Amino acid sequence: MSGIVHLALKRAAAGGNHTIGHAIVYEAVWTITEIYPNPQLLASAAESVAVLLKSNSHNLKYCGLNALAAITRVSPKYAQEHAAAVIDCLEDPDETLKLKTLELLVTMTKSNNVQVVVERLMSFLRSASCGGDEVMRRHIAGQIVDLAEKYAPDTTWFIEVMAEVFEIGGDALSPQLAHNLCRLIAEQDSDLHLTAVKMLIRILDQGGTKTAAAAAAASGSSGGSSSSGVLPEILLNCI
Repeated sequence: MSGIVHLALKRAAAGGNHTIGHAIVYEAVWTITEIYPNPQLLASAAESVAVLLKSNSHNLKYCGLNALAAITRVSPKYAQEHAAAVIDCLEDPDETLKLKTLELLVTMTKSNNVQVVVERLMSFLRSASCGGDEVMRRHIAGQIVDLAEKYAPDTTWFIEVMAEVFEIGGDALSPQLAHNLCRLIAEQDSDLHLTAVKMLIRILDQGGTKTAAAAAAASGSSGGSSSSGVLPEILLNCI
């Protein structure tokens, strides 16, 4: 069976830019991911998917993303090989394609690329296409938080990301997240603690959410606000 699938994939891929050929490539890739893993077949499938991802067609790019997601479930190493092509799909104006790309990027995220992926997710969270959809905003904000918690390179970066999430989509986050952030901030040295609280207060000054207010108030209180002077009366009134 492996030989037949490989031959079908090879001939379809060599057939040029034809709809039928792309359809056969897509189905062959899915078949390869469903049978017993074969390194040679997986390599050929990943090579064929690259052509779909670089296509000018929204539909072919979408198929390429689906196919790559299937391949990476079997062999995660191919995610890194195609990360650049996947990120390029975010520049496509098609919103459905962008969302599919973001979902795949989340599954491809590791400690060595988390900063790039989170930056892209933040950009989408800021965009007008995400602004009016509360379910979407909550979903994307939650993904950013999950990735930051799993793969943050250091505490400073994590706190900066959390502050930015509160600023952009704090109203889409649960109050529990604010409490979790408070605990983390309370464990840091005084300089980082003070910096984190100031970040959250800056968000409030710019019209931040009640979730950010709760985080700032609790963080300031846990750090001894009376001595630091970073917990103004207005902060308490925001909660």
